[in-house]
Amino acid sequence: MHKKGITVIGHNSERRMPVSPCEEAGCYKRELVYSANLLQLNALTKVSQSCEQFVRLDCRHLRFIQSGWGWWVSWDGRKMDYWGGSNPSIGGCACGRTGTCSSPEKLCNCDSNDNVWRTDDGFLRDKTTLPIQAVHFGDTNDFPLEMAYHTIGKLRCRGQVK
Repeated sequence: MHKKGITVIGHNSERRMPVSPCEEAGCYKRELVYSANLLQLNALTKVSQSCEQFVRLDCRHLRFIQSGWGWWVSWDGRKMDYWGGSNPSIGGCACGRTGTCSSPEKLCNCDSNDNVWRTDDGFLRDKTTLPIQAVHFGDTNDFPLEMAYHTIGKLRCRGQVK
């Protein structure tokens, strides 16, 4: 029987981290530093059967992906306008894909921009975009009313492309 291995690559931003107060779209930036460089990690995603990276945003009174105030950056520098649990063709977040967001016209809970703590989370699984190079958020200047915390998981790749 042939066993499949899992390769797990950590980075410097795995714990739950506060988004520093700032107002403009994407003004907060957190660059992820991995234990290997982005070219090496992209080579890993190409030879792996599947890869994933967990992302979570806890937010209050925020504008996010749908309104263009938050995004993440792919390994090769592209601005990504979708979040975990969704995909590039749909955009938005997991709740937008399933129609379960807190506001029916929104594609992410964190686009509600109200005074309720909300969460958008899930796995990014598009191997052509992984690993995450950076995350950007904004609309957090009115602290403590506007607040956010992000959590970015390790890159996990399984199996081998045959």
